[in-house]
Amino acid sequence: MVEPESIVVLPHLEAEPFALPGAERVMFAWFPDGRQVLAMIATRQGRCALIRCRTDEKNLPIEPVVSAEAHTIAFEAPALSPDGRAVAVELWRSETGGDRTLQGIGVIPVDAAAPLRIRTLRDADRLKIVIKGDARTPQWSRDGSRLLFSRVRPDGRADICVADKDGRNERNLTNGKGDNYDATWSPSDQ
Repeated sequence: MVEPESIVVLPHLEAEPFALPGAERVMFAWFPDGRQVLAMIATRQGRCALIRCRTDEKNLPIEPVVSAEAHTIAFEAPALSPDGRAVAVELWRSETGGDRTLQGIGVIPVDAAAPLRIRTLRDADRLKIVIKGDARTPQWSRDGSRLLFSRVRPDGRADICVADKDGRNERNLTNGKGDNYDATWSPSDQ
């Protein structure tokens, strides 16, 4: 029996659907090979994980990339690098009582052989934040060298920025003109 308001996943058309008990939010990003998907799963209990799922074969195990206990760190807006070796995510510090603070954009290696486990806030400090502050919705350039993202200004409006994948050479593209969210690269990476 599936609990009310469950999130149900169908990994591929010939698979049996399965419920994610306690899941509150799920976000997906496709791997470049088109046969795997990265899922960000957040539970009502405050836990969060990034997992890799195969979509081309039945009954393959789900591979954890990183998991975080409640009241440590939460992930949002996953974006896989073009080579599928790293994921850029919003990193949110999660507090007791449901309060969250955006730490910035982190880049996490996607290595199923060495999944990360975040049990405490101290463990969360091991995650590499490449763009600090109120930076959101990362998008990789086609060559994987840069990240495009929104940065919220003190007035609550957002600008579109670009930086190298390590966070260096950040440049504001909209410079306070308007309220700019959901940036995307053109096919030519311009």
